[in-house]
Amino acid sequence: MVNCDVVVSKISHIQESLNRLKEKQKFTKAKFLTNRDVQDIVLFNLQVAIQGCIDIASHIISDNNWGVPGSLAGLFVVLAEKKVITVKTKIVMQEMTGFRNLIVHKQ
Repeated sequence: MVNCDVVVSKISHIQESLNRLKEKQKFTKAKFLTNRDVQDIVLFNLQVAIQGCIDIASHIISDNNWGVPGSLAGLFVVLAEKKVITVKTKIVMQEMTGFRNLIVHKQ
């Protein structure tokens, strides 16, 4: 059974990251591109928010014994197949998972 406390905690962390991202919207593109600290804050909070979604997806799939997808992006395929999320959300989350991988492996 899905542990609602785990999901709520993950959602709270995602919301905190989204709030941090909203704070950075005041920067113009030019200022953003020249400020490495702001870039790092944005990338970190995007990574945390996306990872939170991945963690929630993994938790739901694991607790329902829906198998083990071959990739992180595959988590969202399973959720869409089980009608937990829409196909549109699946596509967005797969793209965001790919973006998260770029952030994590940018070095």
